[in-house]
Amino acid sequence: MVALESTDGRQFTGRLDPGDNPFAGILGFCAENRIKTGWLQAVAVINGIEVRTISPGQGFAKEAKFFDGLWFCPLINGNLSSMAGRADLRLYVSCQSDDGRVVSGLLAGGIVEMFEFHLWSIDDMSLERDPMDKKYAAWTNLVPMHKTRPSQKNNTRESIRTTSIEKPQKGPEPDINLISEMNRGDFIQHPTLGKCRIMDKPNEEKIRIRLSNGRIANLDAKVLNISPYKVINGNRVYQVQVKRP
Repeated sequence: MVALESTDGRQFTGRLDPGDNPFAGILGFCAENRIKTGWLQAVAVINGIEVRTISPGQGFAKEAKFFDGLWFCPLINGNLSSMAGRADLRLYVSCQSDDGRVVSGLLAGGIVEMFEFHLWSIDDMSLERDPMDKKYAAWTNLVPMHKTRPSQKNNTRESIRTTSIEKPQKGPEPDINLISEMNRGDFIQHPTLGKCRIMDKPNEEKIRIRLSNGRIANLDAKVLNISPYKVINGNRVYQVQVKRP
C-alpha cells in the first residue's frame, strides 16, 4: 500500500469553455495554478471523444481511439501526479453516445460541449507513478513536501475560463520537427480556413483536419510555414501560413 495523510490543499470549482480540448484544458489549468498532485471529478458532454481503451492483461492502450458523435459523461474521475519528472493526468470515463454506444477508458481528447469540474489540489505531497509499469503505471512513491502553499492569486473566475501559456522559444525550429510534435486533438489556425482540429497524427506530407463546418480536409504540409504552438483556452494551437511561391 502507498498512502499518506494530507493536511494542506485547495479546492477549485469551474468549467471549461465550449470548443476546449478537455484533457489539455485541465492540464493547462493545473499548470497555471501550480497543482502537481490532485483529484478531480467532473460531468461533461463531449463531441468527438478520444479514449484510451483497456485490454485484458495489457492495461490501457498507448494510442487513443477516436469515436465520432456526441457523448454524455455523467461521472469523470481523475487524478494528477507525476511520472519520470513530468505531469501525468488521468481522466477515467464511462460515456454513452447519442446513438446508444458506450465507451470506457482514459479520456485523451475531444471537443467540449459542456464540462463542469471540481478539483482538490494536494499541496503537501507529490505522488509519483512507476514508469517501468507498462500496464497501469501504478503509484510507487509518495514524497512529502514542506514548502509554502502556492499563491491563490490565480484562483479566480477568469483564470478558470482562460488559460494562455506561450511555449518558451528556443530559437528557430524546422517545420518537420513541429509536425512531428503535433497530435490528434491539437488545432491549427489557418489564414483562410480558420481554426481547424487535427484528426490524425500528421506526417511531413499531410495534415488531416476537421473544419469548423464539420468537413474533413487534407492539407499539404510541405507548403505550410508552421509556428510553435501556444496553449489557448487549454488547447495547443499552431499558427500556420501558406508559403509564397
